[in-house]
Amino acid sequence: MNKKWLLINPPTGKYIRDTRCQASVDDIFAISDRAPVDLTYIAGVITNNGHEYVIRDYPAEGSSWNDMLCDIKSFDINYIVINTTMFSFEEDLKVCAACKSISDKITTIAKGAIFYHDPVKIMEVYPELDIAVANEEEKAFEEISLMQKDLSEIKNITYRKNGSIIKNPKYINSSFKLPIPRTEQINHKLYKRPDKNEMQATIVVGRGCPGRCIYCVAPIVGGNTARYRMVCDVIEEIKTYHYNYNISNFYFSADTFTWNHKWVQDFCEAINELDFKISWLCTSRADCISSELILKMKSSGCWGLSIGIESGDDNIQKLIRKNLTKQTIFDAIKLCKKYKIVTLLHFMIGFPWDSEETIRGTIKLANKLKGNIMEFYIVTPLPGTELYDIVMNDPKLTLHKSTERLNQITSTSDTHFLTAKKLTLYRKKALHSIYFNPLFYINSLRYIRSFPQLMNCAKFIFKKLYYIIFKRKRKDGG
Repeated sequence: MNKKWLLINPPTGKYIRDTRCQASVDDIFAISDRAPVDLTYIAGVITNNGHEYVIRDYPAEGSSWNDMLCDIKSFDINYIVINTTMFSFEEDLKVCAACKSISDKITTIAKGAIFYHDPVKIMEVYPELDIAVANEEEKAFEEISLMQKDLSEIKNITYRKNGSIIKNPKYINSSFKLPIPRTEQINHKLYKRPDKNEMQATIVVGRGCPGRCIYCVAPIVGGNTARYRMVCDVIEEIKTYHYNYNISNFYFSADTFTWNHKWVQDFCEAINELDFKISWLCTSRADCISSELILKMKSSGCWGLSIGIESGDDNIQKLIRKNLTKQTIFDAIKLCKKYKIVTLLHFMIGFPWDSEETIRGTIKLANKLKGNIMEFYIVTPLPGTELYDIVMNDPKLTLHKSTERLNQITSTSDTHFLTAKKLTLYRKKALHSIYFNPLFYINSLRYIRSFPQLMNCAKFIFKKLYYIIFKRKRKDGG
């Protein structure tokens, strides 16, 4: 029987709402708006099963809570899918109550990494939420929309039955295949490459990470094996975006894109066989690149790498099990500069063992590396991670509830040596050391190819500076 589905990024703020990558677009330097590509894959599944759908990204569209309520009423929906994050779920899940006030026949479903830890507890707080989906979401939605199985048979969901909340077993497939995304309803003009102001599409190419970093949810959500889609499937998706929407800029989403060098090389060769050129960026670890690989990526249109450095202290690198040496980090950035690959570098301050000395070391390393875009995140112990357990079980540490939402820019925990308030001040100091240094801008000029690109970069940086440093400073009473 045909059903109507409304798939939404709720009007609760601009966030990257990928299952693994979750951050506030306005508060973080190193990210920009991305289309809700995960909703397009879900739409592909439910349309295959004969259902209708509407996708809305309310924050990107500039639409309000009332706009969403009007849509719920006018679309006469049977299901709503709420794309939520660890940092916004308290506001996002209020959508469930709003739906039930309009019609108690609407089935409310929420998806996101927040549900991998203790979904039962969350559903107790939000009684209007009917189903929560954590891992392998496309498979779960396929089976929900088929309506051929009882909910008790569907892996990776938590649901209500006869007044009880039931969590089903977790299952992660050893292979990785996605449905054909339904992108027709996406307003692609809303999602642009910041330096060129050209449309940019996101394509998920892989999930899972063999890394053992104690703060990261990627292995929990996507599995501890790097899984990749078939190269030919990703190439077909690239063609769809290019021929249907004239898009030639891409962000290839994977927990660690460069983990499997053979897959990356095969992928780059397939890109080079296309009858059009593309530009793209991806994520990497500093210890997962080589001169041969970077050259191959560059030849197929790669212009940027997003690399997590985290700490500039050797001991903390070992404690968080990132295990990067300074030499490895410098070698990786040197390779990127050699081939003129833009680097987006990510640092974290506020691990339990961080002191003023280790944080100053991280800031010093960042200034030496001279990345093109750099971000300093406040360490946030996420439920389910080893870091969360360490903080909760250490009598010397206190996990505070943020005065605002849980986020990566306001500390929620002291360290053994520093208060949460001091950590927040150190982030501001770190950002000042980068973005108020004229040498940062001089270094980046070598990557600029045109005056419009220069103006777009300037606009992007100053917009971020205004919101993150000046606007937030007034908001915080500084």
